Amino acid sequence: MTIRLTLADPEHVSVPTPAAGVVRFAPATRRRAGVDVGGTVRVEGGATTAAAVGEDAPSLSTDTVLAGDAVRRNADAEAGTSVTVAPVDPVRARRVAVVPNAFSLEGDADALSRALDGRVLTADDRIEAALFGGNITVPLTVADIDPAGPAVVTAETTVAVRDPDDRHRWDAAAALDATSVGGLDDELAALRRLVAVPRSASPGIRPPAGVLVHGPRGVGKTRLIRRVAADAGLSIHEVDPADCERRDALSAVLRAAADDAPAIIHVPDLEAAAPNPDQAGGDRRRSRLAWLLDRVRDRDDELVVVGEATHDDAVDPALRRGGRFDAEIRVPIPGPDGRRAILSIHAADLDLAPNVDLNTVAARTHGYTGADLEAVLVDAATRAGADAATGSRPTVTAAHVEAALDAVAPTTLREVTVERPSLTYRDIGGLAAAKREVIRTVEWPLRYSGLFDRLAVDAPTGVLLSGPPGTGKTMLAKAVANSTDANFFAVDGPELMDRYVGESERGVREVFERARRVAPSVVFLDEVDALAPARAETDTGAAERVVSQLLTELDGLSPRGSVAVLAATNRPDAVDPALLRPGRIEKRVAIPCPDAEARAEILDIHLADVPTRGVDVAAVARRAAGYTGSDLAAVVREAALLAMEDHLRADDRPDDADLVVEGSHLERALAVTEQSVDPD
Repeated sequence: MTIRLTLADPEHVSVPTPAAGVVRFAPATRRRAGVDVGGTVRVEGGATTAAAVGEDAPSLSTDTVLAGDAVRRNADAEAGTSVTVAPVDPVRARRVAVVPNAFSLEGDADALSRALDGRVLTADDRIEAALFGGNITVPLTVADIDPAGPAVVTAETTVAVRDPDDRHRWDAAAALDATSVGGLDDELAALRRLVAVPRSASPGIRPPAGVLVHGPRGVGKTRLIRRVAADAGLSIHEVDPADCERRDALSAVLRAAADDAPAIIHVPDLEAAAPNPDQAGGDRRRSRLAWLLDRVRDRDDELVVVGEATHDDAVDPALRRGGRFDAEIRVPIPGPDGRRAILSIHAADLDLAPNVDLNTVAARTHGYTGADLEAVLVDAATRAGADAATGSRPTVTAAHVEAALDAVAPTTLREVTVERPSLTYRDIGGLAAAKREVIRTVEWPLRYSGLFDRLAVDAPTGVLLSGPPGTGKTMLAKAVANSTDANFFAVDGPELMDRYVGESERGVREVFERARRVAPSVVFLDEVDALAPARAETDTGAAERVVSQLLTELDGLSPRGSVAVLAATNRPDAVDPALLRPGRIEKRVAIPCPDAEARAEILDIHLADVPTRGVDVAAVARRAAGYTGSDLAAVVREAALLAMEDHLRADDRPDDADLVVEGSHLERALAVTEQSVDPD
């Protein structure tokens, strides 16, 4: 099964660091992962690699995995960060092509084959091979492997060494079948227009100097670039981010690409190659990418630099201007149709049982990237293989897919903390009118967007819940998120306010950006009067900037997608009026103190699992005039404590099974529990 572990720091554990390409676990952790010593696991951080499982390390923590420098480097993860680990069955490698990282390697290829014998490799792994009796260690990059890894090198494996001058070249046409792209038709067309179309246009029109492709990890940015290159017959020359500080290294790539033109120069990790100094603590690295982009722009060769980044604002702004990265393409997390297309591609070679409905899987996997969906099907296939009879082809059933969905969390939810509420409308007593309004204005746009398109009307943009404390505003917001399977972001107004200039509005911007990335989602702005007070009443510019940022988000200057906005306040008169006009938080829903009938419903909910005797709920509700839902919950808790107190103090203490809450306990609880809302 797939499990999530923290990479242990080799310097802070008593366990010896494992050999290259090997990881070690505590025995319980290894058993939980479902792998034996000597087996193989897939290790996924920012990138994916494979490693052999070494001897158990009992002194390791059960939530960690110990790996050497090579595994951490190939998984793009540092000690102290999280990775996912899952068992895999490596195939036997027929051919492996490696490239020396620093110099030409001449001599007996058999010696290199012997040095790599038994190693489990994946494409792009950076490894070391000990040659000449261990006297020389050669750093290598796995340029190509057949079949696609993870694959183990054996005595029958052909190991080829490519020239270092060609180490950045990736043969797009040869790997066309490996670059199937699902759900990215618009992005594919945009990149093709920028990179491929100008080559066949009229003289004088050429590709831009650079194109920045950005989006969350695993959405298919690299596949997209390689697919366009394959379709257009362009070769790809990759630039290692570590080489971007060396002009001689970039010059070598430029010469090789020019000799191979038309070509793409691909920078796969632009944040590392040229980080934004404002986000890197003022550290402006001596990146030479600007020099490379300027050289590409000035040449007549048909070259273009395509940079790849997870966060576009993490890239040095000096590169994001005309003449350098002239154009930017955002690759989003796929929607339901995109997820369906991706699942179809990865399921093409699987035997699916009739009860596996990919449409249903696509509808359920909010926030899953293409890589996540592939991991789900891989996990399901491994479970099917474990259940299949020896020698038979496994069939993936709905049960296997269900288990895989529980085991594989979407990448986007690993990076942000979101809540998936368990509350339902049935858990909220009363508030029938408020429920109706919230369902119409929040749930319908998320669930039935096609109906709004049919009637050519815009969905409401936001709802303000106003009422006394404890009346159920937050519970109602959580019930909406649960009903629509949306992710829930609770934002507390006072907590978001920061004394440093720009921090509060950045917090607002980041909340909405995270919500867009894992849409459909519900953003709940609690105590919105503290976050966006009426600007005429403020004496500083901080609140005004926060209100302006909120208005920017609500006005849709950054498209919100399937993001519903709910706000709550006890003082609607204190909220800035600009926030409450039509097109923003336009719908106001009153959440009043419950009447006698609603109080009886609330008491029924809180007493549903409480053993009672002789309780007249209607009578208690009539006596609790002015009590809110939270007050009534407190009454039930106090009644339970009083019942326990009587039970424990009884001279002839009865059996615990006879412990119940009686009507007298509720009457006494009412007498000592004050209502939280002033009746006036």
